[in-house]
Amino acid sequence: MKSVFWFLCLAGMLLFSIASAQDTTLTVHVFPQYVGGAPSTTGLEQPVALFVEWAGLEANTAYEQQHVGFLTRGTSTVRGSKWANNNWISPSTKTAFMSTDANGKMKAWVFIRTPSSYIVGVDTALFRFRVNKVGSSVNITKEQGYFISLHVSDTAKGVTAGAVVYGHLDTVAQNNPGKFVAVYQNNGDTRPLATWLVYKSPQTAIEATLYNTRLDTLYVRAGYFQLVVPTNTPIGRIEIRDSSNAVLRYARSTAWKSGGAGSETNLNLQSGIVLSYIRESETMPEAFSLSQNYPNPFNPSTNIRFTLREAGEVLLRIYDVAGRLVETLVNDVLAVGTYSVDWKASNLASGTYFYTLETGQFKQTKKMLLLK
Repeated sequence: MKSVFWFLCLAGMLLFSIASAQDTTLTVHVFPQYVGGAPSTTGLEQPVALFVEWAGLEANTAYEQQHVGFLTRGTSTVRGSKWANNNWISPSTKTAFMSTDANGKMKAWVFIRTPSSYIVGVDTALFRFRVNKVGSSVNITKEQGYFISLHVSDTAKGVTAGAVVYGHLDTVAQNNPGKFVAVYQNNGDTRPLATWLVYKSPQTAIEATLYNTRLDTLYVRAGYFQLVVPTNTPIGRIEIRDSSNAVLRYARSTAWKSGGAGSETNLNLQSGIVLSYIRESETMPEAFSLSQNYPNPFNPSTNIRFTLREAGEVLLRIYDVAGRLVETLVNDVLAVGTYSVDWKASNLASGTYFYTLETGQFKQTKKMLLLK
């Protein structure tokens, strides 16, 4: 009887272990559709940023990562490289990852990039992610996919032909460098075409290694982004996200579109990207407010500050004395905080202008004077 009892206990433990493993889930909240390969005909590639969430793991436990990369269809080899230990390393190298919270979850951005020569194709690569508890040999492996790899070359054809879109997101010294940029084909899409970092000037050798990947060096400048997307594809939405995957701001347009195979398109020239203002403080303000511009009178530049008590859609517009719209400075979803916008009126005539801040809860207009 004792042997039967222990057999049942062991069987129960085994079933519990299997059930626990089955309950473990990997959710990729930001999962780009495309990755740019780097075949011998081009030096360009597209590293990708993915925001992942593991659930069902042991609570308050340290985990390591192992396989983090591209699993080509029909093979068992993970390819590419991952960002870990402050370097681009083999995707199969075991490294420290992070610890779970009290609910057995952990969330993080992960970076992967293609090998120096990548097989171009449709749905060729899964995203594989393997973790294990520190000190344990039991691996937990999850796969999601697929990516479509793009060939950035003027000879590329069909669904694997890629093009580069780029733009400058820091025209008024907004603190976008180092944050995450995602572009979507349609405004309502949930899976982006591509994701990566807004370039920042490296302050350390580690940052230089992360940012100076095989992208076009012409646009490796502070405040710029560049992404590999399919050719002749509309881009309806651009998002900026922070390290916790919160959407800080976004812009929409019906004018943005990638060019032909191997081309490089400046989205700023197609349509102004209204992402250029500074979030000066994240402190919760007591109320909505719109400050008087300074200096006033001004020539030709002035600064406008406002505070948001609640997050939401924000419009900041300039009008002339006839009530005609002169310029839209902000058309975005913003978080709570204090913001600052610089406006340069070099091409406008002297006179009185009005600026209006409008949110779902607040609307106010103030007057300013341009003297040349």
